[in-house]
Amino acid sequence: MTRITLTRRSGRIVRIEAEGHSGYADAGEDIVCAAVTASFRLMCAQLEARGIGVKVISDDRRAFLSLEAEAAGHIFAGFEAFARELCEEYPKNISVTEVEQNA
Repeated sequence: MTRITLTRRSGRIVRIEAEGHSGYADAGEDIVCAAVTASFRLMCAQLEARGIGVKVISDDRRAFLSLEAEAAGHIFAGFEAFARELCEEYPKNISVTEVEQNA
């Protein structure tokens, strides 16, 4: 299962992490994992195009991605909506949780 964690600070998403293989299909053919990976790449490109600094951590060995940015509100909110839709469509393969971080 792919586990997505949204970290909020003062109600705003400041970090998004995705970890694990969804198990929908074999690696390289998994549409759920591909959707998450593509959306992470799109967020990175959008943030870079807007000159917003983003901290990216990637570890292919454990299928882990992390994006962290203070000023990514609308972009991260859009990903949240997308991830929740995926979760509804593929509940056995993806989960979304939230964590509140103290300022």
